[in-house]
Amino acid sequence: MNVQPDTSTQCFCHDSLDCPDEATTPIGLRELAHLGELLSVVDEFLRSGEDVACLLAECLAIRGGRPDPHGEASLLIDRVGFAAADLRHRLATTAGRRR
Repeated sequence: MNVQPDTSTQCFCHDSLDCPDEATTPIGLRELAHLGELLSVVDEFLRSGEDVACLLAECLAIRGGRPDPHGEASLLIDRVGFAAADLRHRLATTAGRRR
């Protein structure tokens, strides 16, 4: 299975709308399933309490360049959750096609 970047969204590795490294990378369903599990665990952890979100905001503030680290932390937590849900959906769709 090849995973291609979604060109309708922002490239997070280069912080731009167009990824200069647009390439297809082969990755197996087993690896995608492990990644989905990892993202789900990280999502649960990030949503486990306000202290975690505050620590993430502090980390983002230390890294600098963030005008609103608390807002950025909230967005990052949501992005992890949406990525986990999207990956689970894609895996379920792919598994359904293989039956």
